[in-house]
Amino acid sequence: MIDSGWRILNGQVPGRDFVCTFPPSLYLFVATLYKHFGVTWHSLALGEALFFAVFCLLGMRLAGLLRSVSGTTDALFVFCFYFVGQTIPLISINLPWHSSIAESVGCYTVLTTFVMLRRKPLSTMLRVELFLHLVLGFTILILSKPNTAYPVLCVCITILLLDRCSRMFVWGSLLVALAGASAILATAHISLLGMLAGYSGLQGRLIPHPLVYGIGLEDVGVPPVIGLSNFCVYAIIAPVFTAFAVQWWRRRSDLRKRPDALLAFMACAIGILGMATNFDLKLIDTPLFLFGIALFTISDPEPHGLIRSRLIWTVVPLVYFCLLNGVARQRVQSIGLWADDDCGPRVVMHDSFFGTFHNCAVFGSVMHEADRAVATVPEGQHIFFGPSLEFLYARDHIQSPLHLPLWWHPGTSYPVSHTNEIVHAWSEDHFDTVIFVHNLLVNIPPAILDQVRENYVQLPGTSTIDVYKLRDSH
Repeated sequence: MIDSGWRILNGQVPGRDFVCTFPPSLYLFVATLYKHFGVTWHSLALGEALFFAVFCLLGMRLAGLLRSVSGTTDALFVFCFYFVGQTIPLISINLPWHSSIAESVGCYTVLTTFVMLRRKPLSTMLRVELFLHLVLGFTILILSKPNTAYPVLCVCITILLLDRCSRMFVWGSLLVALAGASAILATAHISLLGMLAGYSGLQGRLIPHPLVYGIGLEDVGVPPVIGLSNFCVYAIIAPVFTAFAVQWWRRRSDLRKRPDALLAFMACAIGILGMATNFDLKLIDTPLFLFGIALFTISDPEPHGLIRSRLIWTVVPLVYFCLLNGVARQRVQSIGLWADDDCGPRVVMHDSFFGTFHNCAVFGSVMHEADRAVATVPEGQHIFFGPSLEFLYARDHIQSPLHLPLWWHPGTSYPVSHTNEIVHAWSEDHFDTVIFVHNLLVNIPPAILDQVRENYVQLPGTSTIDVYKLRDSH
């Protein structure tokens, strides 16, 4: 995340200058934050807060439009769960992330569609306003993580057409959104086709293995705390999911004929799809799930007191659990040497990029030794930072290398079929200095490690990082 925005800020083009499987909604957002607020962690936190504020205000306006048809109580109920959906990513991960952007904007687009289904007839001014809401939602979804963003896009368009909404209105909003997305991508010299090509070659991204990520017996090496967190989320949402599923199944033939009820059901289903396809904390995929159930309770004329009460009692522990995850920085607690359980107590650190923060003392040692190593590199020479150190390019304002992936995870950060091309690109970059976290060579292609052993010599004097220099320049 940190390096992707830094590359865009320095004029690199995804797909041409580096391998990128991130969606543009993340790296363009991060680059924009760097540009306007500085290349710091504070900019990322501020950006997430501003994102939350903007979409809460937009959701408040949309929920207000429901008052005349659903009543104040139902409109307030809908907004409360929309607000919870926007709050969950904010307090649980505290930074921009591709999964949370797709969830937040997905809730916003679903709410826009729901208002269009309920508010009839539409005045000219209201039609224009909802058109703009829809275009904004569609535009960001096009630029967002496909596994949840594109299903929301397809569902909203399909249901609007099934409801006999003006085809010109629906297709027009999509065309304007495509034009807007193209214009946004053009600021970074990317095309829509180029963006979609960046997702090609990824393996097994729609196989539902992540549904039990960290919980399954085969998840060797996944920190137990991740499995425990995901299990807790499932335990919290199980009662309301059961009540919702039973009610839907009993009245499925009738509810399928109601576009608003169908939209609510599909929103919930897409939330589950996110849980099944994202290797992430399941908290991040709960907004659409909860919001879909909330919409269901007002889309059906029958009272749903049991579902509503369970929904409320689901949100209370879930939000508390989000706070625990946010305070503990659970989202980043499994990354790097400093995330090990035995890395020691947290200490206060001060850094030009991260500001004042808490982490294991070993993290400070890593950055201190990396700073010393970088200081010895003559100007103009190339540096390569290995796994878990990619953030140092932005932190130290060093040009990121060309034609390499943002991080090293075959099938996720780059297609396995492109391994030979990446190895060749690494060779062509002619790095003068190579820095790894001590003994952390995970997922680096063996051919690259062979080159390091043959062409580089390890420098003594470091304990938390391994520094290599080209033999000719040593």
